[in-house]
Parts: sequence; structure tokens; C-alpha cells
Amino acid sequence: MAEEFAVLDVVTGGRLIAGMVVGGGPEYYSSGVNPAQARRRFAEALDLFVQSWTRPGPFEFDGEFYKIPHVNPWPRPLQQPHPPVWIPGLGSLETMELVAARGFSYVGLPFFHSSVFERNYAAFRQIWLAAGRDPAPENLGLLLPIYVAESDAAARAEYEEHLWYFARQLLNGVQIVPPGYQSVQSAVRLMENASKYLLGVSDWETVVSGSYAIVGSPDTVAEKLADLIRRLGVGNLLGLFQLGSLPAHLTRANLKLFAEQVMPKLRAEFATPPVWPETLA
Repeated sequence: MAEEFAVLDVVTGGRLIAGMVVGGGPEYYSSGVNPAQARRRFAEALDLFVQSWTRPGPFEFDGEFYKIPHVNPWPRPLQQPHPPVWIPGLGSLETMELVAARGFSYVGLPFFHSSVFERNYAAFRQIWLAAGRDPAPENLGLLLPIYVAESDAAARAEYEEHLWYFARQLLNGVQIVPPGYQSVQSAVRLMENASKYLLGVSDWETVVSGSYAIVGSPDTVAEKLADLIRRLGVGNLLGLFQLGSLPAHLTRANLKLFAEQVMPKLRAEFATPPVWPETLA
């Protein structure tokens, strides 16, 4: 995988952002991996990735879980010392601590009420600063479902059924957490956020008020995204432009309107990068 990432970095001219994911509960169940080892395995795998990108080979990697006598990947990434690494999370403090310790970037996983983002990002800022790092909005990302149409009414009419299909047919099970996967503290945080998960939302008004998805005309979407970016102090916006059963032609129309009518507004609004809100720092 380190080689494949490096190939992508080379062929894209050094544009790769490497996403590394701890993995969810269902994945540990299906693969037969002891969930109590999840964090240690993930941290060691990150070590192996970074060394594969930065150490001249061949070299030996002798870890607790990965023992490779000859590590000699080719090619090496174009970006030096290595491509940026992004790690998503549901709010586990262990994930935030890992990201802050290594100077990587963090993005909260979507499908929660915006207040959960505020709480989790405030915790990340505290952990980031405690690790001795300067405030860095570029190390925070906001990942959200986004749908743009010609008007607010058209956007809802085109998108709502596909959002509910995703929420009611596809989302259940993601929240499964095997014993040992999390610390007690992080498990409690997840339980506290459970009532604000999209799986339990039953009406469109809550979707809108909680910013579970940003849906509407170009002006509406741009305004709501700008408000969230300012409120959360994030330096990166990651959009989910297809969700559930949303068909290809609506996905393309969504992307086109976002690129042509929303992005210019956001670029103008954030000609100066956002800063961490003092209330959340």
C-alpha cells in the first residue's frame, strides 16, 4: 500500500493526500482481528508507512505486529518528506492524540449534528495545543454531505429520498463498537453523541437545523458552509456529493453547480484563511 500511495503521488505530480483509517467495529468483526489491538496495530502500521516513504531501503521492520525483513519500496513519493496524512475519527480521544502527536490532520466523520463537530473539534484543539503545536486550521477538515440545485425547494425534492435511503438502509451497523476497541472515556463520549447521529433523525427540519447535510440553492449552500467553516475554524472542506441512491445525473449536476456557483463564493469569503475560534480554543 505504501508503494501504491507513492505511485499515485508521482503520477499526480505530488498532489496525493493519504487517508489512513483506524477501521470500524464491523471490519474487526469480519476480519477476525482482536479489537483490543486496533490502536496499537494502527500506530505501528503508520510507522511502517512513514518509514517506507522516508527511509532508504532495504531496511528491516521488526514491530509487534508487522515483521518484514526487507522493506524496499519503489517508487518513493514525490512530496518530501512524505505526502500529508489525514486521519478521520468519530470523536475518540485516542485518535486525536495520535494525530496531534504526529502532526497529521484530523477530520470528523459526518452524519452527526453540528454541535458534535463543535465539541470534538474543541477537544482536538486542546490536545493539539497540549502537544506543543501552534494553532493550525489547515490540520482540521470538515466532511459533510452537500447537494446543490437551482433552488432550495428543488434541492430538497431531488435529494431527500436518497438521504433517507442512506440513513435508514445503509448507515446502521457503522456504530458497532467491539469490546476493547475504545477506552472507557472515548466510549462514553460516543454514547453521549449517539442521540445526535443521523440514524436517529426522522424529519427534514432536523437535518437542516443540525447541518447533517448542506442542501439548497447555491446561495444557501455557500452561506451555510461559510457559517460552519467560521464557527468551527476548519481550514479544509471535504464534500460528499453522492450519497445512498443518488443517481449519476443528479450527482454530476450537483458537482457542476457547486464548482461553478458555490466555490467562487467560498473562495471570496475566505480569501484570508479562517482562524481557530477563541471560544473553542
